[in-house]
Amino acid sequence: MAEPAQRGVITEAHPNAMFTVRLDDARLVNSSLSGKSRTLYIRPNVGDTVMVDLSRFDRSRGRIVSRTAASGDDPGAAQRVVR
Repeated sequence: MAEPAQRGVITEAHPNAMFTVRLDDARLVNSSLSGKSRTLYIRPNVGDTVMVDLSRFDRSRGRIVSRTAASGDDPGAAQRVVR
């Protein structure tokens, strides 16, 4: 059974659309962008809150499935969901 996505904050941006995300339970996860985010050119920044689907085989890897803009950003762009 699939585990629901977990909320986290991007702490580092790496090359090739890879990110280090700190989850709410203080775990660090290496995450990549979902395919739909890549095609729509959605680029999360350090400090953004994101939803991460964890791999069922390796809990230290995940996929960013949605992005919520940081609190200081434009309020009109507060929620960007990609499924």
